[in-house]
Amino acid sequence: MPATLKKQHCPAAHIEPQPEMTTICPAQPWYVAHTRPRQESIALDNLLAQGFNAYLPLYKTYKKQIAGSEPMFPRYIFLQPANPQQSLATVRSTRGITHLIRFGLKIASLDPAVLKAIQALEKKRNETPEDQLARLRPGRRVRVRDTPLDGLEGLVHTVSSKRVTLLMEILGQQRELIISSDNLETLD
Repeated sequence: MPATLKKQHCPAAHIEPQPEMTTICPAQPWYVAHTRPRQESIALDNLLAQGFNAYLPLYKTYKKQIAGSEPMFPRYIFLQPANPQQSLATVRSTRGITHLIRFGLKIASLDPAVLKAIQALEKKRNETPEDQLARLRPGRRVRVRDTPLDGLEGLVHTVSSKRVTLLMEILGQQRELIISSDNLETLD
């Protein structure tokens, strides 16, 4: 479930709000805030309580055979003043937020087209069936392909975003092999 919570009326945008999705209004700039570790949802709740439009993109994950959601950009949240008179000064003392992202003295703003692309990616990821997300999970049997070890089989030990650690029997001994997830096919 996306954690994009607040919908707004945006006369300049001709976008129909998606269910549970924030309308990205191009009439006002969007900003990025850096949050405290693992306090993205606290920052989101507090920004919404202050009247800001806030967007925390989440993506579906599958860890240790449990489905869940995690921030797409850990320690970052997007926000927009609800009206032109709303000050950004309160953001720096908002619980869960450390500071607004700046380039020198200028507060960095984000193009609404970038946020729309993030929303589209979030929606696509969240609609992906769990069996496709969990293709490589600990304990699953896989075969190596397109490498010098082509055809060897092993068990997935750990999985990160791009690398997988396999337990394999090589020359009569159990070894760990770290390999790209792109070079594996599941056997189950």
